[in-house]
Amino acid sequence: MRRRRPPDLRASLAAAAAAAVTAAAIWLGSRGLRYFDAVLVGYATATVMLAFGVVYRYAVWVSSPPARCYLRRGWQAFLSWRNFRRLPTAVPRSLLTYLGLQTFIRERGRGRWVAHQLLFWGVVLATLITFPLTFGWLAFFSDTATGPAYTIYVLGFRTVTFDALSLLGWAIFHGLDLAAVMVLAGCGYFLWRRFRHREATTGQRFGYDFFPLVGLVAISTVAFLSMAAALGLGNGAVFALVGKTVPAVQVGSVTGLVGAAGGLGGFLPPIVMGLVFQATGDYAIGLMLLSDVALAGLVFTAWRLGAGAAQAART
Repeated sequence: MRRRRPPDLRASLAAAAAAAVTAAAIWLGSRGLRYFDAVLVGYATATVMLAFGVVYRYAVWVSSPPARCYLRRGWQAFLSWRNFRRLPTAVPRSLLTYLGLQTFIRERGRGRWVAHQLLFWGVVLATLITFPLTFGWLAFFSDTATGPAYTIYVLGFRTVTFDALSLLGWAIFHGLDLAAVMVLAGCGYFLWRRFRHREATTGQRFGYDFFPLVGLVAISTVAFLSMAAALGLGNGAVFALVGKTVPAVQVGSVTGLVGAAGGLGGFLPPIVMGLVFQATGDYAIGLMLLSDVALAGLVFTAWRLGAGAAQAART
């Protein structure tokens, strides 16, 4: 029977220090938890535990003589003034070509390179959004009770203000969705390749090849589920708006009409799209019809709200 290795004391102390530094960074960066979102306390706790685990494993790895020698020689070469004078652009060029653009993968296939880029930058974008939000380093506050102007606070400092209804505002509030699309596209290509190409199928291992891709797909899907939950909250706001804008005696009938319109919206468009695709072999006309109906509804709603506001002003 294989004996379990006892915990390494130095690695444990280093990991505990890393966890304490992470917790202190959360406290200081959020200005004493002033900008910290209590809903994300579970994620913040998990991040502190992650810091402990990563540093512990790294410290155990460095404790072995070969790894320690490799690490020491690497830092000596990196900090060498002689190497910097001989190759001053080596490090920035390597970061750009090998880490950022990953040009060495492009030589093995353009499709594989594009998938790697989507996966890499999708994860980077999600990391740059998720961790600052979780730590309370990044916060959004509306200047008014209803918006649409929002201000971004970074480490408690007021930075820029943007319109939530603009294209920039849409991109900011859907940053995680955009990152999820990139990750899902990259993972989809690699999963397709592992099931389709024999060379990838014979050499893959479940724990190192297949399982990480499935995990990334699952994590990215959470972003879309969160977006669906937000859309559900927006649907509830529609019914709340009915109670504020419609006379009390008509709330029931108008609410039923809104519910019926929602039911028809989920029932008729798929049928229309299917019929259009069968007739033309393309979804373009069906999508144009949906956009035209949505635009007509927007114009009608704006006209009715404007007429109602004018009538209320005259009375």
